[in-house]
Amino acid sequence: MAQAPQLTPDGRFYLDGDRWLPIPGVTAKPRPRLAGVLVLVGAMAVVVASFLPWLEATAPFVGTISRSLMALTTSDGPILLGLAVCGGLLGLLLTYRGPSIAVGITVVMVALPAFGIVIYDYIQVSGRVADVMSISTSTFVVIANIGPGPYVAGLGILVWLIGGLVAILAPRPLQMPAPAISTPASLIGSHGAG
Repeated sequence: MAQAPQLTPDGRFYLDGDRWLPIPGVTAKPRPRLAGVLVLVGAMAVVVASFLPWLEATAPFVGTISRSLMALTTSDGPILLGLAVCGGLLGLLLTYRGPSIAVGITVVMVALPAFGIVIYDYIQVSGRVADVMSISTSTFVVIANIGPGPYVAGLGILVWLIGGLVAILAPRPLQMPAPAISTPASLIGSHGAG
């Protein structure tokens, strides 16, 4: 009676002698790309948010003045931009190679300082808005508000972090077991007592 073929747990490969071969007609499942796409989209949103207005002020005879994070601070804008570019590169890696625990942890570790910068600068911009509004009088009205930049950055980092968590928690594909290779008797005899 013929022995049943030895299959991998996922049923896509069979053992032929000492090699694993794909079963004809069974295609490989595509790599899950959700984590990479989320990280990439979130990081791109943070890059865009770095150049959006974070502070907008309108005054008579002056008009409306907008300041992006790159123009408001000396170091936070470029640091946030650099972290977002690193996050985007990690997103590309996750998109290309599929989910990975190590890359997912790295994504989260890069996103957390970016989130801290956004929170810190949001608080700073809120203080500037309050300062500008305090100089308004009944004859000289200054209107200041927080622009869309910090909100887009916060949403982008939230998507970025979700992508990192998806990469960490994603189910892993089953690994193929190593084939059991038996040593031919002719080789054992050549190394025996002699």
